[in-house]
Amino acid sequence: MSNRRTFPQQQSPDRGGSLAGGAGSGEASVKINIKKIEDQLTNAQSVLREYRKEIECLRQDIAMLDNNLQTLNDENIKVVNPLIVSNYEQLQQQIGMQKNENEHLQRQLTELKKEKALMQQQIMHASQKIAQLEEQVGL
Repeated sequence: MSNRRTFPQQQSPDRGGSLAGGAGSGEASVKINIKKIEDQLTNAQSVLREYRKEIECLRQDIAMLDNNLQTLNDENIKVVNPLIVSNYEQLQQQIGMQKNENEHLQRQLTELKKEKALMQQQIMHASQKIAQLEEQVGL
């Protein structure tokens, strides 16, 4: 900021102003400021080149990591998918077996209910016969 304050006080030779007294020191000051600015630009360009190199390295690292992740993912899929398929097939088999067992048990239950109903009818019929026989005997 202090460099900008010194420029309005100096007159340019193109405007017809004379540089009396400290003209040499004012011109030197401008040249020194210009040199400082050029050095700053050179440093900034150097830092920018370094940042660009770093950016490129980071992009390469990201690409490499992405590639590694994709490879690991593919390997995991190759290992896990057969297990999933195998487990699914086993599950389907178990479901089928359970279904068959349930149907078999359901048929047995139905058969037992029929036998129970038949036995209840036989018991009632036997109870009626006993009651008739008791009447005949006089009990």
